[in-house]
Amino acid sequence: MLRKKSLIILMCFSLLVVLAAEAAEFKKVAGFSNGENIGQLFLNATISGGVPDGPFQGPMAFICDRNGNFWIADTLNGRIVGVAPDGKQKKEILLEPIQKALGLASEVVLLDMTPGATGKLLVADANNNAVIEIDVRGAAAPRVFLPSPAGRGFWVQINRIHSDRSGRIYIEDLPSMRTVVLSADGDPVATLDGELSLAVSPGGRVAMLVMDTSETKRRHVVLSPVHGSPVEKIASIEADEEIVWASVIGFDRQNRLHLVYDTNSTRYYTTMTSEGKVAQARGTAFVDPGYDPTRPDWISPDGRVFTVRAIPSGLEILELQ
Repeated sequence: MLRKKSLIILMCFSLLVVLAAEAAEFKKVAGFSNGENIGQLFLNATISGGVPDGPFQGPMAFICDRNGNFWIADTLNGRIVGVAPDGKQKKEILLEPIQKALGLASEVVLLDMTPGATGKLLVADANNNAVIEIDVRGAAAPRVFLPSPAGRGFWVQINRIHSDRSGRIYIEDLPSMRTVVLSADGDPVATLDGELSLAVSPGGRVAMLVMDTSETKRRHVVLSPVHGSPVEKIASIEADEEIVWASVIGFDRQNRLHLVYDTNSTRYYTTMTSEGKVAQARGTAFVDPGYDPTRPDWISPDGRVFTVRAIPSGLEILELQ
């Protein structure tokens, strides 16, 4: 139950628009037992059923395709699993054969994942500091993109990755505090200095949440007007208590931006148009994933919001309703 309300404040045509968040809750839509077999996902669970702190303790990334299927980066099993909306496994992509086919020196450690061009998945491989492109239909051989020795195609350590409908690849490089942009064929085309923790629209516009340290109850939403242009402030979000964490989740097929933020009492999910108008604002009790996945929240193309939670016997996918 919500103990406090959050307010969304937008400056539009010199008017102050205030919207209260609606109460919402997460409900289970799929579940997986812990293990290596079909229908299972591997979590590094302790004897008590908990998961140790730190990265790479379980599946690291979750996404939805345009048909509502889940794609899960089953990192500790070295595979990608395709799962139907009812939770039944449809496909398994093993990463070891792909590593050998590409001649990579080390095993693939799947940190993040995103849809690429039609029929493709892009994998962020933390161990080889590489982007791997996989054709889920098996119609094309996998490809690997590695950092350039220097220049705008160089990244120190791959973190999160994104793509747009043209197939451009956006590589967040946290140590360098920038995002490297590659073409669909892996050629460097731009660097976005200071731009991290992004959402990328189908047309290639990037969005972020920016904090002003003097305003702990507020975050600013910035968005590039067109692909490649600097970001501009389009709106602000404000709560009636300190915002302790905030992030953009992504864009849906209607180019609506989805974002999430926490106060000490509540987690808030907001859907915003590209003009900075709030389409929906919801608040719910905090859901603890139980470990540290790269993408604890994700959206489907039609704008449904999902999260993940480790349980003593395995893992659950939850939908915000």
